[in-house]
Amino acid sequence: MDLYLPASDAGAHPTVLFIHGGSWSGGDKTHFVNAGRRLARSGFVVASVNYRLVPDGVFPNNIEDCRADPADAVARLARGRSARPSPCSSIGAA
Repeated sequence: MDLYLPASDAGAHPTVLFIHGGSWSGGDKTHFVNAGRRLARSGFVVASVNYRLVPDGVFPNNIEDCRADPADAVARLARGRSARPSPCSSIGAA
C-alpha cells in the first residue's frame, strides 16, 4: 500500500481508498502514482493498494487485500489526526 499525504498538516483530511483496475487479473498501483499525488495536493489522504491477481486472487482473497491494509493505515493516521476515517471514499480505474 502507498500513502499520499497532503502537504498541509492542518487538521484531519478526508480519505480516499484508490483501487487500480485490471479486472482482478492485471494492473498495479504504480500505474496511478500521479493520481495519488494529485489527490494529495487537493487535500486528500490517499491509500493506494495492490491486491492478489487471478489465480491467487480468487474471491474473496482480492477483496480482503483491498480492505485489510487501508483500514489499519487510516486508523493509525486518524490517531495521529492526519486523516478522517469516516467518511472514507473509494475510487478506482478500469
